[in-house]
Amino acid sequence: MAKKAGLGLAALSMLTAILPTISAAWSFSNISQGPRDLLEIIKQFFAPFFEVILNTSQYDPFFFTKVLMIILLFVIIKFVLEKSKVMDLEDKPGISVLISAVISILAIRYIPETDIINGILLPYNVLGIAILTILPFIIFFFFIEKSNMGTSGRRLCWIFYTIVFAVLWNSRHSDLSPIGNQIYGWTLAAIVLMIFIDPKIKQYFGQKDWDETRKRKLTLRIAEEQEEIDTLNNAAAAGDAHAGAEVKRKEKYVAKLKRERDSL
Repeated sequence: MAKKAGLGLAALSMLTAILPTISAAWSFSNISQGPRDLLEIIKQFFAPFFEVILNTSQYDPFFFTKVLMIILLFVIIKFVLEKSKVMDLEDKPGISVLISAVISILAIRYIPETDIINGILLPYNVLGIAILTILPFIIFFFFIEKSNMGTSGRRLCWIFYTIVFAVLWNSRHSDLSPIGNQIYGWTLAAIVLMIFIDPKIKQYFGQKDWDETRKRKLTLRIAEEQEEIDTLNNAAAAGDAHAGAEVKRKEKYVAKLKRERDSL
């Protein structure tokens, strides 16, 4: 034990002695530069391969987009080929890799840049606008539904949300694409509609919550009645005639409770 303690103390002393030297030689800027150098090495290694495959330069503004699309197509096509039973390639990974690579390269190498913009980047741009626009609306919707505000308070919140949304849209509508403006317009129309139909929605969700509560109570009641039926069955098996009649009555009652629960 003393020997181990001595070795540990010696190692600690050595680390303490060389720590200032390490700190001076390896500054924070060197630490941050390390990942940059690693990524640059990876880029310089793989860039020539993709330049030959895509017949373009790494300085092409769409070079990175094309590389990502090749990788994405390769993964999707390979997955489909391996899961498809038509070509029976599940046990032939080499062939599926070759076919996936060829199809991916042919699909991206000769695609015009205008098609990349219209066919690839534009849908993702629309998807991003839709998510960033509709998601806050959904969050606000459920915030209103889970609150205990009355009808007037809920409508006031929707009016305030309509004003804020309209002001924000007006401040950036010139920077959006026509499709983006359409998405904002449809969302604004939905928000305005919520002002008028909010009472109906509140009634619907209130009825739904009541039905869920009623269903849980019925399920609990059915379980309790079933326990009593099991007890009465044991008594009937022991020769209690009254227990047998009570079992039939309770079974009819349980069947009625189940029908009521299933109708909710």
